[in-house]
Amino acid sequence: MIDLYYLNKVDGYDYECSAQSNYTEIDVSKIYSESKNTLFINGLLTRDKQIFIADVINALNDGRDLFIEMDTPGGSVQGVREVYNSLVDFEGQVVLYSKGNIFSGGYYIASAADKIIVSQSTGIGSIGVFSMVISYKDMFDSVGIDINVIKEGKFKTLGSPYEKLTEEDSEEIQRDIKILYEDFVNVVSIGRNVDAEVIKGIGARSYYGRFAPKFLYDELEG
Repeated sequence: MIDLYYLNKVDGYDYECSAQSNYTEIDVSKIYSESKNTLFINGLLTRDKQIFIADVINALNDGRDLFIEMDTPGGSVQGVREVYNSLVDFEGQVVLYSKGNIFSGGYYIASAADKIIVSQSTGIGSIGVFSMVISYKDMFDSVGIDINVIKEGKFKTLGSPYEKLTEEDSEEIQRDIKILYEDFVNVVSIGRNVDAEVIKGIGARSYYGRFAPKFLYDELEG
């Protein structure tokens, strides 16, 4: 059995870890107990962070249950599936608790838990996907700066801030967003045993505590 101890980086002090890791700043903590493992997932979920979290969960898959305390606004699409899969494959029971936020990618992960417990003020939901594309072209044109893009491949510079999106470009991005959204809805539908259309019906809305639809959680504290 591997015992891992992860402490948050606080006030400039590096976290301590009893196992080797290539990461120097990670908001993940693991505390050992004889009956269960406890994992804290906090802050923005970057790709590297989520890959690391998935590795930690896989290392903790020793037959004991897993208690996760989460507080996150969500984060990158890349890496979230790895964390989700590690929880789906977890042998023990997974209980997720939050008195902070379980938004967006955080809820994608949470949907794999056997039980979700929230407080009266927990932020929960935001089951959706978005992308922002910034264009500087008009600004550069206004000051007489020309940006010349030389490329091979029609969509190689799709989303570049130096070009304006065409209607076809927007359709390509929207298509990718729809694929990611359908995947998000599907995992929540399976994990929470609720019809996909019901999930889509809330329109990626964010809720707080007792105002959230009951299919988003199992138990409400207080």
